[in-house]
Amino acid sequence: MVRTSGLLAEYTVGKAPSGEWFAYGSVRSEHDDVQYPAWTVVGTGLTPEAAEDGLRDRLESEARRVGVVG
Repeated sequence: MVRTSGLLAEYTVGKAPSGEWFAYGSVRSEHDDVQYPAWTVVGTGLTPEAAEDGLRDRLESEARRVGVVG
């Protein structure tokens, strides 16, 4: 699970046939009083760790997009 700026992503890591790694996450608010429908984000990279970092970056971007960060 990745947390950032009021959002949570439960994710799984896998490797595409092309050799690129991906982290596929389901996103939701970590606050019970803020309800968004769940959505997904994907981070990619050359290693599993890079894919997780990419997912974290996408999650931070999503937090800014939905306005849970300044």
